[in-house]
Amino acid sequence: MPLFSKKPRVNLETFCSEFFDSQILAPVNAGEDGAVFVETLLESVGSADPSFGRATLPAFRREINALHSELFGLAFDLVVKKAPLCLEVSALTKRYLEEKGAADMWAGAEVYNQTIARSSHEVFQRERIRRANITFLNSFRFRSAKKWYEAATTGHASFAGTDPECMVRVANRLGTEVAWSKGITLAMLVGTLREQLGVEVNAEARFRLQTIVSGLYEGARETVASVSFDVPRGG
Repeated sequence: MPLFSKKPRVNLETFCSEFFDSQILAPVNAGEDGAVFVETLLESVGSADPSFGRATLPAFRREINALHSELFGLAFDLVVKKAPLCLEVSALTKRYLEEKGAADMWAGAEVYNQTIARSSHEVFQRERIRRANITFLNSFRFRSAKKWYEAATTGHASFAGTDPECMVRVANRLGTEVAWSKGITLAMLVGTLREQLGVEVNAEARFRLQTIVSGLYEGARETVASVSFDVPRGG
C-alpha cells in the first residue's frame, strides 16, 4: 500500500444505508444472522449474572439496536467533526429508518442520545467547576442548534431541510470527546441500557455489557474513519 494512499471517497447516503443494512437492520457476524448474533450477546451477559435473564430477547434486540444506531451517530460526529456532514447523517438516519419501517429505532435512540449529553456533565468532580462546565455546554449546544436552525430556515444549502429533532441529536453530542475517552459515557450508556431493560446485574455482567457497547462503537468508528466524504455544498 502506498505510504500516502488516500481514503476512498464515498457517497454519504449510500454509506449510511449500507452501514444500517449490514450492521444494524440485518447484521451478519461470522456467518450468523442478526437474530442469532443478538441472542449470543444476551446469553453471554446472562451467563455472568442469571438475573439478566429477566431481559427478553425481543427487548434486548430492540434496545441494543437503538443504542447501536446512536453509537453510529456519536462515532461519526467524533471522527468527522463537520457540522454539515453530521447534520446530514442525522437526517439520513431518521429518514432511512422511517422508510425501512424502523421509526421505533430512531425514537428508542433518543434516551441514549440524552445520556451521551449528560455524560459530559460528569467530567469534572469539583462542584463549582462541574456547574460551570454544565452551564457552558448547555449554552454551547443551544447556540449551535439555534444557529443551524436559523441557517436552515434562511435557505443555507448545507442545512436546508434538516429536521430540528435531528439538529438536537447532533447538538447533544457536542463536547463529549473527553467523557467518552474517560469511559464516563460508556458506563452511563450501559446504565441506561440496564434501566431500559429493567435489570440490575453484577460487576462481571456490567463489564460484559460495556465490552459489547464499546465494540459496537469501535466498529462504527473504524468504519467511518476508513473513508472520506464530500462536505455538503455551502459547508
